[in-house]
Amino acid sequence: MSFSVMRYIADGAVLQCGEPFELFGHSEPSAEVTLTLTHGGKVTAKVTSRADDSGRFTAVIPAVSGGFESYELELLSGGEQLFFTDILFGEVFHISGQSNMELPLRRTYHPFKPFEHRECGFIREFRVPVECCFTPDYEDEDFRGGYWMRAEGEQMLGMSGAGYYFALVLMDELKCPVGLLNTSAGGCAIESRMPAPMLRDIGGYEDRLGSYADPDFMKNRADSDAADMRRWYETLGRLDRVGETVFGEDFIPEGRMNIPLYFRETDELKGFSGRVWMRKKFVIHESTELRDAELILGNIIDNDRAYINGEKVGETGYMYPPRYYRFDPSVLRHGENTAVVCMEVKGGDGGFVRGKDYCLKVGGEVIDLSGEWEYTAVRTETLSPSVFFPELPMALWAAMTTPAFRVNIRGMLWYQGETNTWHPEKYFGLFARFTELVRERCGKELPIITVQLPNFAGHGGTVGTNWAVLRLQQEKCTELPNCGMAVTIGCGESNDLHPIDKKTVGERLAWETLELVYGRKMKEKSRCVSAEWSDGKVTLTFSAETELVNSPALYFEAVCGGKAVTLAAEKTSPHTVVLPCAAKPEQVRYAFNDDPSEPDLFSRDGLPVAPFVFDIT
Repeated sequence: MSFSVMRYIADGAVLQCGEPFELFGHSEPSAEVTLTLTHGGKVTAKVTSRADDSGRFTAVIPAVSGGFESYELELLSGGEQLFFTDILFGEVFHISGQSNMELPLRRTYHPFKPFEHRECGFIREFRVPVECCFTPDYEDEDFRGGYWMRAEGEQMLGMSGAGYYFALVLMDELKCPVGLLNTSAGGCAIESRMPAPMLRDIGGYEDRLGSYADPDFMKNRADSDAADMRRWYETLGRLDRVGETVFGEDFIPEGRMNIPLYFRETDELKGFSGRVWMRKKFVIHESTELRDAELILGNIIDNDRAYINGEKVGETGYMYPPRYYRFDPSVLRHGENTAVVCMEVKGGDGGFVRGKDYCLKVGGEVIDLSGEWEYTAVRTETLSPSVFFPELPMALWAAMTTPAFRVNIRGMLWYQGETNTWHPEKYFGLFARFTELVRERCGKELPIITVQLPNFAGHGGTVGTNWAVLRLQQEKCTELPNCGMAVTIGCGESNDLHPIDKKTVGERLAWETLELVYGRKMKEKSRCVSAEWSDGKVTLTFSAETELVNSPALYFEAVCGGKAVTLAAEKTSPHTVVLPCAAKPEQVRYAFNDDPSEPDLFSRDGLPVAPFVFDIT
C-alpha cells in the first residue's frame, strides 16, 4: 500500500487550534512513521508512530495556538515523504445541511445589486463531494474526495455563501483563521445522515432499508431512471420539428403568452409536458452601446436553452438556478433582434416564475423582455420523477457523515429542513436523535447552531403552514443542551427556494456562535416567553426589549372555535405587546405561515423574534 494520509490533511488545511489533532493514514505494515511540524524553518513538534499489521497508523499533532502564521507538515515512512505547506491553526466548524448551506457565493449574484466580497486567505473551506452509500452497517474511514478552497480570487466564488459570511465575522472577532468542513448536500433529509440501526430504532423505515439489501440498489435505480430519460428525449426528438423553423421567418407560432406565468394558469398548457419553443423580437436603439451583454430570464421550470439572433447564449439543466446569461455582445445588432427560448417541462407543471426579472442588459441599459412571446409547444408524456438519492434515509451516513467525526472541530452549523417539511411534526425527534449521535461520535457535547428556515411561499399559489410547523420544531431544538439557532424569517424570497441573502444568514450564525461557544454577546435577542388572556386582550411578554415595526401588524392570529382570526397589535411597554381579543382564544400565534416575509417583531438590535404559538389555558 502506498504512503498516504487522510484527505483533510493537504496544502492549505486549517486545523483546530488549542487541542491535539490525531491524523491517520496508511503505510507499509509495522512501518515507522515520523511526523514533523515546522514554522519559520524551526521544528515545533516531532512525533514518531508505527503502523499496525494492516498498515494503518495514527499520529498526534500537539496542540498549537491559533494565529495567522503558517506551518509545514512532513510525514516520513520507509523512504517515502508526504509534505504539506501553508497549514494554519484556527477555529474549525463543520457546516452541513441542504442546498442553502451548499449554495456557493457565485449563486448570490444579482444583476441589479452590488456583488462585492472581501478576499481573505485566512478563511478556507474543505469541500466534500456528494457521495451516497447504501451498504447497511458500513462506514467509510475517510472522505472519498475533497479539496481546500481559500476566500481569494475565483475559487472563493465556489465557497458556501453562508459559511463564508459566518467565517468573516468570526475571524474579525476572534483574530484567527477560520476553517470550514463542508459536507452539505442539496435536497438531503435529516434521515439521510443517520445509520441503519438508528433508523430501525426510530421505526418507519423498514421497507426502504430492506431495499438497500440489494448491493446493486443504487446502480439499478440510476440505470432505470436514465433509460426513462433517454426514451423521453428520443420521443421528443421524433416529435419536435419546431427547432428547424423557429430561427427563420417561416416560423408559424401556435399561440402567444405573456410571461411570467405558470402554465397551469392557461387552458392550452395546463398539465403540459414536453418542449416549448418561444420567440420574441426586440429593438436595440442606435444610441445603445453594444457591450456588457447579459440575458436575464428569471427562473424557468424545468430547463432551458436561450438564443439571441440564432446564437446560443446560455442554458440551464434544471429549475432552481437563476438564468443570468452573460454573452459576447457581438451577437447583438442595432435595430431588430430575436430572442428564442427552448424550454422543457418534464413533470407537467412548467412556467416562468413570477416576481423575477425578464430582460436584457446591454451597454448600461435594460430592455424589458416580459410580456408577449410567440410560442409553439411539442407535447409528450409526463416523465416520472427520478430517484434523488441524497434525500433517502442513510444515503449520506457512510461516505459523508462518519469521516467528519475524525476531524477536530469547535462546533457544527446546520442549515437543513426544507426536505423534511413533508412531515414537519417529526423534526424535533429526529434532530434530537441526530444531535445525540453526533455528540457520541465526537466524544463531547458539541455546540450545534441551526438556521431556522426563512420565509418561502413556493409556486403553488397558496401559502401553507408546513414550513411554519417545522420552524416551531426547530425552535424547540434550542431546548437541547448547547444548541443555538439563527432566526431568518424576512431574509428569504417568497418565490425562490434558494434566497441569495446569505450575508444576513452567515452573520446571524456567527453572532449566535460567538455567544453560545465563546461567551461573547454580540446582539440582543428577544423571544416571546408567555401569552396570557384577560379582560378582552392577550398580553405577550418578551425576554428582552422588543420592537413592533409594522402598522398595522401582519402576522398575529388567535384561534377561536377552531378558526384563525387576524389580530391587531399594540406595544404597551418595552417587553410587552397587547392583542385585543374579546373572546378567550384557544391559541395565539405569531408568523404562523410559510411566508412571513415582513416580520412584525424585532429585538432592539434588529434581530427578528422567532415565530411562536401559545395555547391559552
